[in-house]
This record gives sequence, structure tokens and C-alpha cells, in this order.
Amino acid sequence: DLNISVLFYKNKKLLFSEDKWSSITSDAQKTSNSLVGKEVTFGYSLVRGRFTNTQNYFAIVEYVYPGSPADVAGLNRGDFIVQIDGQSITDSNLRKLTDAENLTITTGIYSPSGISAGNTVSMTSREMDLDPVLIYKTIVTEGHTIGYLFYAHFITDYNSSLQQAFQFFKDKNITDLVVDLRYNPGGYISAAQFLSS
Repeated sequence: DLNISVLFYKNKKLLFSEDKWSSITSDAQKTSNSLVGKEVTFGYSLVRGRFTNTQNYFAIVEYVYPGSPADVAGLNRGDFIVQIDGQSITDSNLRKLTDAENLTITTGIYSPSGISAGNTVSMTSREMDLDPVLIYKTIVTEGHTIGYLFYAHFITDYNSSLQQAFQFFKDKNITDLVVDLRYNPGGYISAAQFLSS
């Protein structure tokens, strides 16, 4: 353990402070599991920001995995989170949004006069298999049948889900395709190649 801690400390010098993707972890198993879509999670993806002229943060829900603790708690895309366990979100508790075992959050309601507290919900994280093919559907407009695919992560273990989505598109005789990779952080090149093929 001592050698791992020393190695972890020394490698922190490799981080580049201006690169938001630069990170180091001492939990190799957690990282390996994440690369195959297995995580202990609340089942949501968040974008974080800081309120102007304060040290307080907020988070906005980008998407929610179906059946996840966040889904069961009623969270939806676009929900605005302003408190953790009844406290403002700060540097000291920000990581709880993704790393805590149990969490109580308060959503915010925006109006021209400011932000007020909304609903308070509690969640317990659990291990989930996170299929990155979250949405596939068709949209028919102006004589076009448009296929829409939301793909959250390049994970080879879920190539069968991509196959299922594209079979659906084929069956629907789509004329156009939108592949939504807005929140996809990357992953396995083999999964990207499979999508491209």
C-alpha cells in the first residue's frame, strides 16, 4: 500500500491543471469497470458550473439512465441541482454528486428574480450496467424518416445494442441519421469502429 501511495503521489505531477480531462486514480478496478459500463452510480450525467461572484456551484442533469436511482427519484434532463444534504454546493462537497453512497439533493427553480429551492430527493447509489445506447427512435418530418441515436460512451461490450438500434433503423427505412455524441467522453476505438461500420 505504501508503494502505491508514493507512486500515486509522484504521478500527480503528470497532471496538467488546464486540461479538464487530465486525471489520476488509485482505483484501477473502478476505472476498468467504467470502461465496460459497470459503475456504482446514481445513474445520471451532470455538467457543473459556478454561480457568478460566489464560491458556490450548481449542476445540471444532462441525461438519466432508465431505472437508475436518479430516474426513480424523478430527476430529468435539464433539472438544476443547487444543494447537497441541505447545504450549498462548494469545493468541499462537490464530489458527493457522483461519489457518495447516499445523497439528498435539492433542485433549483430559475425565475427572472433569482433561484429558489425546488424539490428535495434522496438517492442511494448502486452498481449498474450502463448501456451507452440510451435512445434510438425515428422522427418523421417533411417526407424524411430521420433516425436518432444517442450514444453515451464507446463501450465494446454493448455493440449488440448498436446492432439492435441499426436494425431498428433499417426496419423503419430511415432516410437520414443523427448520431448524438454530445456527452460521449470517448472509450474504446473498437467500439467507435463498430459504430462507423
